[in-house]
Amino acid sequence: MIKLTFTGDIACDRPLLKAAKHGNKYDFSRVFKTENVFRDSDLVIGNLESCFGGAHYGKKPYHYSVPDSFCDAIREAGFDIVGTANNHSLDEEVKGLVRTLDLLDKNGIAHTGTYRGEGDEKRYLVIEKNGIRIAFYSVTYSVNSNYEAFLAGDVHKYVNMIGYRPTNYSRNPLKRFWQVRLRPELQKIRLKKQKGTIIPAYKDKLREWSINKDWLKEIDETVAEARKESDILVILLHIGGQFNTEPGEFSEYMVDHFCGLGADVIVGHHPHTTQRIEKRGDTHIAFSLGGYCLSPSGEYLVRESLPEYSAAWHIEIGDDKKIANTSVTILKCVEDPDHYAHVVEAEKESENINSIKNRLFS
Repeated sequence: MIKLTFTGDIACDRPLLKAAKHGNKYDFSRVFKTENVFRDSDLVIGNLESCFGGAHYGKKPYHYSVPDSFCDAIREAGFDIVGTANNHSLDEEVKGLVRTLDLLDKNGIAHTGTYRGEGDEKRYLVIEKNGIRIAFYSVTYSVNSNYEAFLAGDVHKYVNMIGYRPTNYSRNPLKRFWQVRLRPELQKIRLKKQKGTIIPAYKDKLREWSINKDWLKEIDETVAEARKESDILVILLHIGGQFNTEPGEFSEYMVDHFCGLGADVIVGHHPHTTQRIEKRGDTHIAFSLGGYCLSPSGEYLVRESLPEYSAAWHIEIGDDKKIANTSVTILKCVEDPDHYAHVVEAEKESENINSIKNRLFS
């Protein structure tokens, strides 16, 4: 018997960045207080919704480059594996992506989803525990159509990705400054004034650019290889409408697709709020586990979605190499008066807890 525990998005928002800074150093040692939740887990798996780019902490719009000491805290929290394929994978260009992989390797944290672009890299991860082989395949709906991703060129070379709608950036430096810096900032101001948040809740739709058929064919072939090498196949799926409590049509379509490829477990990330858990045939699915570490005072949160709550999803695999049991622990990210964030197990009885449970198991 082995036990896997999955969490939601691991991110470091601007309020936590500011609160953790002491001179030129950042202290994240008090952020993760979930050791009791992970204590009897054989593998703890999360989604790394950040990169360790080595610069620009909290300075660029919609970018998540965070200090190296945040990686130390993730290791100390007990994470064994992180998925790295998400919309922020190229926030600090290819060099930031590679630096992230190097730092994870240095800290002994296994990873899958992004690659150094060397051509011979295996695009999935297989871990063996107690004679049971578990394959992890991390894939994202896209990466942000920002200048850094534009510079990467063949983005699928570096990131397991389903689709991409690129932005054409001007050669003129003044026009490019407008596209890269000013327009995003003005958009944030407009949305904040009109909607009260810079990312209003939305459902993900199935659009023409959502799926690159060549990439999807490669994904299917890679997943088939991972299926052959494993007893349990886990898909870490970065997809969905942010702050929407129900999965949209694109999420439904891709979950059905990976069910058809023989996935045993599908773990969704990206909406930054919890969505339902269900079983389709032999596949166990969590559409979204929410934001494991997400500052409650972040400027872009939609409060009605209860984004401060997330779920730790526990999956037990028996000696017969089949899923024997699943359970959930509700977590909460809270802040002290200085906006230093702490991830803790949520109190057992409250109206919000009941709302989250109803959403997960509706």
